[in-house]
Amino acid sequence: MVSSKLVDNGVFSKKDFLSELKDEARTIRGAILIQGIFVLISGVNVWYLKSTPLSWVILVSFFGVLAGLSLIGSYLWTRYSTQPEVEEKEKLKKEQAKLSERIALTAQQIEKLEEARGVLESNEQAYLAKRNTQAQEQLAEINEMRRQLDSTYRETQQTALRQLQTTYIREGLSAEKLTEATLPELFDPQHRAQVLARLTPHQILSAQDIRAEWLAQTDLEPETINALLAWRQEIEAELQTTQPVTLPETELEALVQEHQAQIAQLEQQEIVNKVALEKDLFDIREATTKLRERNKNSLSAARSALRGLQDKQNAIAKQREAYAQINFRQFFILALSAALGSRKSRYQVRAGVAHVLVWSFLLLQGGFSLQSVQIINENVSPPLSTAPTSTTAPFSPLACLPTETLRQIGIVSRVVDGDTIDVEINGEKFRVRYIGIDAPEPDQDYGGLSLNENILLVAGQEVTLIQDLGDKDDFGRLLRYVLVGEIFVNYQLVQEGHARASAYTPNVACQATFEMAQAIAETNRAGLWRTYATPPPTVLQPTAPEGALVTPLPAPCSCTANTLNCSDFTTQAEAQACHAACIQAGVGDIHQLDGNADGMACESLP
Repeated sequence: MVSSKLVDNGVFSKKDFLSELKDEARTIRGAILIQGIFVLISGVNVWYLKSTPLSWVILVSFFGVLAGLSLIGSYLWTRYSTQPEVEEKEKLKKEQAKLSERIALTAQQIEKLEEARGVLESNEQAYLAKRNTQAQEQLAEINEMRRQLDSTYRETQQTALRQLQTTYIREGLSAEKLTEATLPELFDPQHRAQVLARLTPHQILSAQDIRAEWLAQTDLEPETINALLAWRQEIEAELQTTQPVTLPETELEALVQEHQAQIAQLEQQEIVNKVALEKDLFDIREATTKLRERNKNSLSAARSALRGLQDKQNAIAKQREAYAQINFRQFFILALSAALGSRKSRYQVRAGVAHVLVWSFLLLQGGFSLQSVQIINENVSPPLSTAPTSTTAPFSPLACLPTETLRQIGIVSRVVDGDTIDVEINGEKFRVRYIGIDAPEPDQDYGGLSLNENILLVAGQEVTLIQDLGDKDDFGRLLRYVLVGEIFVNYQLVQEGHARASAYTPNVACQATFEMAQAIAETNRAGLWRTYATPPPTVLQPTAPEGALVTPLPAPCSCTANTLNCSDFTTQAEAQACHAACIQAGVGDIHQLDGNADGMACESLP
């Protein structure tokens, strides 16, 4: 609660503060007096004496006045900060800031709880669906096993019946013995005896033994063999008409009981699975219900806490409204008013007078100080000379760079040529064209040197990209000034003769700086200005740097134009030799065999 002594109609109560601002009033009066004395001395010195030593005094006193005002301001601020009501105001401000943080954290907690509620619902549906799917798979598996049991039961029954019928026919054929009495219709008596005499040594004793392969060993006539085989078929056909068509009841009952036992076991497994399914579904719903109830309680508690914090914050905000006018400006006005001995009725007017007086004296002192500077220059400064001196401020090429445009940090992933690079910014690759310069292409004269110098400056380095007025050129490349640490790459390439200054409006913030750099390169005959004032556009054969040893190029290498790639070489050593030869010849990596600029050409070759 704001003290009734402190606040009077929204401002500091003058009456209450006058009793506590004696030190402040004396300090301000002393500052005004000292400032007036300095101004008087300065005026007399400037207009009458014009003395150089006193002019130095004026300069020193001017900065002394500024320092004094700073000290007085600091003193008044310290006094203001120690007022109980100001401390209470700051306390409320900090408390409100803490409440804001707690409200933000509580709101985040509520958001997470609401998200968790949705996750609970989706998880429950997912778990239920998964468990039902498992149950359906188990049921399908049981049904498949039942189908297989039914099929096996039928096959077993049919197999047993076939075995029974086979046994019946085999035993019937075995019971039909070969005697003269059984063959009256086939042969005459004498012939029957001969046939039996030939069959007996071969153990053909019954109809079961009459088979074509066995009869073939008896030296019987074909007609006799066919007659015997026909006789066997007649007996077998007669047996087939009398063979059993069903299994014996005992055997059939045993098969049925076994089948029913297996089916009962499957049905029991199905019941167990259904019970387990119901239990699992119940457990899932029960667990989700508990989690949902816990989430609901937490959400309710968080929302209740949020409302409490908001109510408390609103209450503090209302308390702070009473302190809205309690600020350093009002305190300073009261201090100025106290310095003039004003009373409550018109303290603001008198404080304004004191305020104007302080700043008027400061402005007059500043004017006198400027006049004293002129006097000092006239009396002690050496005559001006047209010749350049070593005291000239050092030139910085970075001074031309825009300060309000976009700045980006990236890593150089590839050096394309003397004025173009590929840069990776936040995981995305961009092609960057240097602003304000133009370097020869790699297949032109000095293009290799420009490329090599650019590689030495930026390859693999972290660079700062600075935009001018334009963002991209017609080819979609970023237009940027490029810095590696404190090295201005655009300026460096021009100054060392590896590129020309070339203006492309509206990106001309550093154009004068680049032209100055080009003038230096031309004067020093550096780089592409070494031989020609204006380099020839292209050459048929690259020129090696001065003093370099020219060696024969290994086949199929050629350094006159970009005509090769890694597929033209058999081994990495051949590609490396060609790459080194073109570097030595002064055209750089003209075939672009070193894609990542690490010095190794065609690293994919064996």
